[in-house]
Amino acid sequence: TRAELRRLGLTTSKGLAYGDAASEILARVQAEPPPSLVAIRTRPRKGLDRVLLGSVAERVIRRSPVPVLAIDPAVEETFAFTRILVPLDLHPLSTEVLPAVLELARIHTSEVVLVHVVPLQPEPFTYREFELRSPESVEALLEPHLEPLGRAGLRARTRIEYGDAAEEILRAAREESADLVAMTTHGRRGPARWVLGSVAEDVLRHSPCPLLVVRTAGLATGPEVVESEAAGIER
Repeated sequence: TRAELRRLGLTTSKGLAYGDAASEILARVQAEPPPSLVAIRTRPRKGLDRVLLGSVAERVIRRSPVPVLAIDPAVEETFAFTRILVPLDLHPLSTEVLPAVLELARIHTSEVVLVHVVPLQPEPFTYREFELRSPESVEALLEPHLEPLGRAGLRARTRIEYGDAAEEILRAAREESADLVAMTTHGRRGPARWVLGSVAEDVLRHSPCPLLVVRTAGLATGPEVVESEAAGIER
């Protein structure tokens, strides 16, 4: 692998660490200078082991201050991101993934599909007030995020689904034959995580393609974010 990277003109280094895998990876992410991306293979756990420890990839995603690209070894790896699926939940922080998407889409001349999932009923820990949005109103909210992609000469469109967020994102990824799903995770802690888990983690466990995750927890602490977090409006 290092020889292949060198042939591409890339500089490589290697290291060996002892201890908890996720903790050691995060320690190196926080070292100076920090990396701009963590690429990690997923090795899903099952049963009680998952409940107690979670997977290394999930733990890194929850705490990494830089984007994480998670790849299931069972998924065919072409790394030609012809179509990128980008779930947006209309929370301002969900758009933090778009700069990385724009950069990748330029490199791969990708088509970008912005998908929003409207829940069919209020979800605990998710919305203080619930309002079923019409497709027209959601499209109007997504439209401004299409403009930078269009100005970059990229194909971009929207897709609106109704139902469970993780299930509909995974279904859209399969139907669109997405080569990459790129999304943010706002992070959960405590009972909310135990009851509902994270949409990003649910997608990670079952995604038919690589997953790029940008963690937004702690990126901003203004009044709007504090109010949103108090209302539980987070993924």
